[in-house]
Amino acid sequence: MKEIIFIRHATAEEREPEQDILRKLTPKGIYESENIASLLSKLNKNVDLIITSNAYRALETADNIQRMAFHNIERMVDEKLYSGGKNDYLKTLKKLKDKYNSVMVIGHNPVIREVAAYFMDVSLYNICFPKASVYSFRIDCDSWKAISNRYSELTLYIKKDHIEKLSSNRKDKKKIDSLENQYNKTITLLNAIKLEGFKTGYTHDLRIINRKWLSIIDFSKKNDELNRIISDFLSKTGKYRDVCVQTKILKKLNREQQIYRYWKKRKKKTKTILTKEMKDYFSRDIKTLFFEYYHELASQEDPFQKEVIKRDLFTSIENLRTSKELYSEHDLLKLHQFRLKAKAVRYKIEFYNAFFHTFEYKLEDLIYLQKKIGKIRDLQKLVNHIEKKKKRFNEKEFQETIEKIETKTAETWKKLHLFLEKNNFYLQTGG
Repeated sequence: MKEIIFIRHATAEEREPEQDILRKLTPKGIYESENIASLLSKLNKNVDLIITSNAYRALETADNIQRMAFHNIERMVDEKLYSGGKNDYLKTLKKLKDKYNSVMVIGHNPVIREVAAYFMDVSLYNICFPKASVYSFRIDCDSWKAISNRYSELTLYIKKDHIEKLSSNRKDKKKIDSLENQYNKTITLLNAIKLEGFKTGYTHDLRIINRKWLSIIDFSKKNDELNRIISDFLSKTGKYRDVCVQTKILKKLNREQQIYRYWKKRKKKTKTILTKEMKDYFSRDIKTLFFEYYHELASQEDPFQKEVIKRDLFTSIENLRTSKELYSEHDLLKLHQFRLKAKAVRYKIEFYNAFFHTFEYKLEDLIYLQKKIGKIRDLQKLVNHIEKKKKRFNEKEFQETIEKIETKTAETWKKLHLFLEKNNFYLQTGG
C-alpha cells in the first residue's frame, strides 16, 4: 500500500512573470504552511519523503512543514514539478524506490490539480485545488512502478480555510493578517515605483507606511538595518514634504503673488532633487529587507506580546499627556519632536488595535492633536523661511503674508488649547 499527499504551495508574494520562480511566501503563506504541518501531525500522518519543486514558494512551504512536523525525513527537489506537466509528476512517482510508503508532493497549479483529478478519475472541471490545500490518496499496490488511478482512493481533501480551523496552531491569526496587510501595501507601492519610476506622488503614502514600520520595529524585534533604511527615506523626503505643505498654505493665503510664485519654483526644484536621490535609494533591494523582517516575525510564536504592548501604550500616552514640549509655542524643534511622538503612538494604536480588542482607544483625539500640532509647526516654519528670504519680496506683500500666517497660527493654537482643556489631554482607554 502506498500513500501520496499532494499539497499546493502556500500564498506567495507577487513578482514579475520572469521572476516567478523567485516568489517567496508572504507572512500569510508561512502561517498556512505551518497549519498544514499541524493538521497532518494531528492526523498522525507518516511521511517518508517530501518531493518539492525548485520554486522558492514550494521550497519554503516544505521548509515550514518539515520544521513544524517532519524534522528528519528525506527531501527531493524536482524541477519538473515546476516546469513540467501531469506526465512528469507521474514519472517522478513511478521512479521512486519502494522503501518509501508515503510521500508528500508539493507543486503548483494547474498541473497539480490535473494530477489530483487523474487519481480521482474525474474531469478536471470537477475539482479545485486552492493554495495551501491538501489531497491525499491511498494506492492499492506495493510498487511505485504500478501506481495508477485504477488502484487509487481519495482519503483526504481539505482546503486551507478548513485546515486553519482544525489546526489552530496560533491563537493570534489577526496579528499575522495585520502584519501581512502592512507588508502587502508596502510591496504594492515598491512594485509600482519599480515599474513606473519614483514619482513624488508616492511620497506621502510611503512616509506613512514607513512610520508604521518604525512603530512595529519599536514594539517587536529590533532591526537596525531596516530602521536605518526607513530613517534615511524619511530624512530625504522630509524637505519635499515641507515645501509641498508650505506651497499649499501660500496658495490659499497668497495666491498668484510673488511669494507664492517663488515657492512654486522652490517646490519644482526640490522635486527634481528628490527624484534623483530616490532613483539611487530604490536601486537597492529594499523589498528583500522588508520580507526577511516579516518572515522572521511571522515565524515567531508570539511576536507581539499583549502585556508588553499594553504597558508601552499606556506609558507613551502618559508621556504625551504630561509633555512640556506642547506648551513651547516658539520652540519649533520641541514642537516637531512632540508631533512625531504623537504620530508614533497613533500608528502603534492603529496597528495593534486590529488584533487586541481590549484596547478601545479613541483615535480621533490623537489624530486631531497630531494634525493641529503639525499645522502649527508648518505655519511657524513657513514664517521662518519667508523671513530668511525677505529681501526677495515686496515689503508690503511680505508684511501682509506674515500677518495672515500668524493670524492662522494663533487661531490654530486657540483650537488646540480648547481641545487640551476640554479633554484634560487624556485619551479614553479601555481594557
